[in-house]
Amino acid sequence: MPKRWQPGKLRGAEIRFVYAALPSPQVDHYLSLIVEFVLPCLSKDDFLELAKDWSGLEALNWCDPQTKCDPDQTYQPRLEKVLSNWTGKSKFVRGRINVFEGGSAWYVREFAFQSKGFVAQNLARQPKISGLSVPEREFGSRQVRGREQRR
Repeated sequence: MPKRWQPGKLRGAEIRFVYAALPSPQVDHYLSLIVEFVLPCLSKDDFLELAKDWSGLEALNWCDPQTKCDPDQTYQPRLEKVLSNWTGKSKFVRGRINVFEGGSAWYVREFAFQSKGFVAQNLARQPKISGLSVPEREFGSRQVRGREQRR
């Protein structure tokens, strides 16, 4: 049995941050940066703990930075604690950038965060979407319809 299949474990959990540029009058959405923390395989108990940590944030109040707040009862310190715990367990971190180039063309790139910095890599799990074109770019490689070809 391949190592990636671990009976009783949940695979593929990620903590994902999506940042988008503010829209302009001409374009609603034109740039996004996604940072993904890929978690290791989780047992059912670990996954339930992750779900409990996230859902527990909903009941907390936002704390005005000017006031002294109980860190266990306010949103920001608890969120920081949850993120520190779970992102610290990640197997690896990747970043994606999506840039709208007009018409129906989007430029898509993926990077791995490694000790030597950002390293461009092939797109993982790139969907094939009708009408989506990925233009060629000079960036050490070129992209052709969502697949990367090395020069």
